[in-house]
Amino acid sequence: MVRKCLVANIPVMVSRGATTTLAIGIAEKTGVCVIGFVRSTKMNIYTHPEHVQGAPSFPQ
Repeated sequence: MVRKCLVANIPVMVSRGATTTLAIGIAEKTGVCVIGFVRSTKMNIYTHPEHVQGAPSFPQ
């Protein structure tokens, strides 16, 4: 799915479920923000949190 987002120029990918380590690796290198386990007001931001307004930024 990350590759499809890259081809379509979509900068943020959101999923209700988990993501793979391969997807996270590709997203890190290419600048795609991957968000998983989205439930009501909670979510896990795996890559590039700067794409999400109000998200905490952690040093890399």
